Amino acid sequence: MNASSEPPRATIRARIHESAVRRVTRTYAATLAEILAETLQNARRAGATRVRIAVSPDDGPKDGDGSGLTVTVSDDGQG
Repeated sequence: MNASSEPPRATIRARIHESAVRRVTRTYAATLAEILAETLQNARRAGATRVRIAVSPDDGPKDGDGSGLTVTVSDDGQG
């Protein structure tokens, strides 16, 4: 790597169970929209120029009504 090249970007993957999202929204009085807004704000603060949000069916254990989704937020910011 020379002085002008950028370091490789890291990928961080996390899974949060639906019940944990419910607990967080109760504990912090935040809606899912507010949680996503905070995530987008973090990306902006990290200097991201691109943010990707993907929603897909979850292949893991289902909770309650049998539905499950995976929400993936990725960006090109630092950190």
